[in-house]
Amino acid sequence: MRFIVIIGLLLLPASAGAAFQSVLLTATPEHPQPGASVVLTATVLGEDSKAIDFVWEVDGQVVSQGSNMSSLSIAAPNAGDSSEVVVSIFKGGKSLGSALRVIRPAFVAIEWESLGSRPPFYIGRPLPSARGTITAVAVPILQRESGSVVSAADTLFTWRVDGKVQSRASGYGRTTIRVAPTFFNEPYLLSVSAESRDGQLKAERGTLIRQLDPSIVVYEVSPLAGLRDERAVVGSYTFAHDEVSFKAYPLNAEDPASLSVQWELGGETLVLETGDPFLAVFRKTGAGSGSYEVGFSFSHVGDFLRRASTSFLLTF
Repeated sequence: MRFIVIIGLLLLPASAGAAFQSVLLTATPEHPQPGASVVLTATVLGEDSKAIDFVWEVDGQVVSQGSNMSSLSIAAPNAGDSSEVVVSIFKGGKSLGSALRVIRPAFVAIEWESLGSRPPFYIGRPLPSARGTITAVAVPILQRESGSVVSAADTLFTWRVDGKVQSRASGYGRTTIRVAPTFFNEPYLLSVSAESRDGQLKAERGTLIRQLDPSIVVYEVSPLAGLRDERAVVGSYTFAHDEVSFKAYPLNAEDPASLSVQWELGGETLVLETGDPFLAVFRKTGAGSGSYEVGFSFSHVGDFLRRASTSFLLTF
């Protein structure tokens, strides 16, 4: 999202013989992104707007005028450009005053990812589980009309979670933050503002972080092809050889090393031979055919609410 900054409020003197009035010019949204619609509203304090004539100018050109036209909608300029909006107020042919608003867009984005795990070559970033920590980075573009861009070191970053300022993470050059949710499995709003030292450029952005339930994906590990990550094992798997290996990957879960994991075969805990708690090897012994349910589950140590399980039918 890109934004504007208020450069100032200018009150011009009224023409001779007219009573001077204060003219307030506001913009909604106050910080729009470049190209977005901006609604400017003029208010003459102590006067009935229905009996007033308005003349609107954008960059020196009259774009709208008439009675009862206290608002004007325009498109915000591109980043690095600015637009000057002037509204002049008249009543009975006499000037009541004018006000100026300068619209100068700026931009900041929030890029974030969870500290959780994911399989190799998995499409998508790690997503946060309930109580899961994320790392976020602010990417600002505060460009002046001269074309120069304000460096991150000269940019004041103010981070907020659900509107509450995160003082320890905020400051000049503080482009990153680590956030853990306040409430279990509840979405929260992460936002940041980026402002130049002189206060002439400012941008804000917010993003809603949704916590997800942990899950599991299981892949076959082939002696020749390695990890068969093009196809997850779901529902059932047919035992075609004398031995098969499966690798389980927790999704939306932090730090696999901190997880308590368990494999089961036919409802009985499986004793692993690999030394890797996420890798299980199954060997076919004897003749005949049949099927067993293979299960895998994990939970965070000391946090039983963050857990997941999956199972499939192994047929031989």
